[in-house]
Amino acid sequence: MLHQGNTSEEILKDFHSDTMLWKSLVGYMEKEAVFLGSLLNTGIYQDVMTDHNQRFKNYKTALETKTKEIHLLKNEVLEYEDELRGILECEDIYCDTFYMENHTTFKQRFEQLFIAFNDYKVSVFQYVGNLL
Repeated sequence: MLHQGNTSEEILKDFHSDTMLWKSLVGYMEKEAVFLGSLLNTGIYQDVMTDHNQRFKNYKTALETKTKEIHLLKNEVLEYEDELRGILECEDIYCDTFYMENHTTFKQRFEQLFIAFNDYKVSVFQYVGNLL
């Protein structure tokens, strides 16, 4: 956990740990998006498709958006990881505070996107499960 008394090295270690987790979660999200795409594009729903065509289209469109968001998030995590090294150059509390606030903001954004993707995924699974 981050505390005001932590050294730049300790803060960097904590931030790096979060970043490694985010990279891992983004990797899972990418794989899950591919799976969801395959699930939505499979032919097993042909019999019920006429009644549910628009909803399937909505899920597919949402998946395209989610896939783009995941790709952007992945790039942002990688860029963020590179920027973290700058914390070692901090010489005052204002610099450390900047990195702490930036990390908190990025973490909140990541969590929002992660939760939104999981909510979408659960919605697709429930919908498809009801069709089978």
